[in-house]
Amino acid sequence: MFNFYNISNEIIIGLSVALGIGLLIGTERERHQQKSSDNALGVRTFTISSLIGAVSILLTGQETPPNHLYLLCVALLVMGGLTAISYIRTSKKDAGLTTESALVLTVLLGGFSIHEPLIAACIGIMTTGLLMIKSKLHAFIKGVLSEQELSDAFIFLAIICIFVPLAPNKAMGPYNAINPHTIVMIVVVIMSINGIGYVAQRIIGIRYGLAFAGFISGFISSTATVYTMGLKSKQEPQLFNSAVAGGIVSNLSTLILLAVVLSVIEPNVLKPFILPLIIASVVLCAYSAYYIRQIAPIATLTQLKRDRAFNVYQALSFAFLMTVVLFISAVVNARLGEKGMIMSALFTGLFDAHATAASIASLVTSQKLTVMHAILPIIIGLSSNTFTKIVVAFKSGGVAYAMRISAGLVLMIGCCFLALTPLAL
Repeated sequence: MFNFYNISNEIIIGLSVALGIGLLIGTERERHQQKSSDNALGVRTFTISSLIGAVSILLTGQETPPNHLYLLCVALLVMGGLTAISYIRTSKKDAGLTTESALVLTVLLGGFSIHEPLIAACIGIMTTGLLMIKSKLHAFIKGVLSEQELSDAFIFLAIICIFVPLAPNKAMGPYNAINPHTIVMIVVVIMSINGIGYVAQRIIGIRYGLAFAGFISGFISSTATVYTMGLKSKQEPQLFNSAVAGGIVSNLSTLILLAVVLSVIEPNVLKPFILPLIIASVVLCAYSAYYIRQIAPIATLTQLKRDRAFNVYQALSFAFLMTVVLFISAVVNARLGEKGMIMSALFTGLFDAHATAASIASLVTSQKLTVMHAILPIIIGLSSNTFTKIVVAFKSGGVAYAMRISAGLVLMIGCCFLALTPLAL
């Protein structure tokens, strides 16, 4: 049994959180129902219910699990019964169960706050936020989302919830080059980038949405972003310049992420790359800004049809291409090993420049390689990754798109090599 003469700070915090949760949810519900005087579930009811949950846990504090929950279960049954009576009394005017469900959750959160006040408080805040945006949420679902968008979202969630957990996360096949989990994650990345671009177009607007989405998606995978933007440029020619800008600006994210990776693993390796990365970033910004200025007027873009958020076939096609690249990299690594560090960086960089840079920086950290000897394999890895982007640009967007992307990528790599030249002299 709980000793009221031995109250710790944890108990005071838990009770305070329970009180706050009840007041927060109760205030929102009372404001929502202020036009209806029949519903008695207001701020006092919610606050008391939350404290009932907290006290029920305190009174059984010395019991061993799961016996310490029996009073909370009794409290839930009692409050559930009272809530049912309240619902029956008011259901003719309001058939919803939102307030009643929130009351039951408040009792549970009150009990939960005694042992996990932070988590309980977060759930309470999220619950209140969800209750507050009722009208906007309904308007969004009914007036903004289409049936096709809901279907696409369902497909995406199905892949994440079913295929990602079930795909074996181990290397298999020749040279252990095939990892089913990696392949599925590539599909998820492509679909995520498609989704980011789609949402950005809906929120920011058609004119600048792809450029913004390209920058954000570049942190996930710049190669995949270049591929996705190429498909967009081919499917909707009016968005050609916007897609080019999105593909180019995604490489700015690559450079930023490369700097972060090097600074975390081995800051000394980053030092010779600071100037090249800054110059290359400025050039990319200027180049992408040119295409952003060339984007068609909004009046022209408003005639575009609403496309699907995801395309599974496109995602599978890119996953197959990247699997081939991974296989080639695995074969080269298996045959050359550490002796062919330059060749290894050349082929592993085809898939991910950051992984190549991280592995080289790790060798410097373990004193197996000097900083000066690390520069060349890192820049070669970045260059080979650039080659992959050019290939996928041709495959997805055609010659016109690929030529513009290639020009920006060549400028980026050229600036890096020129800025690093004094170190080689």
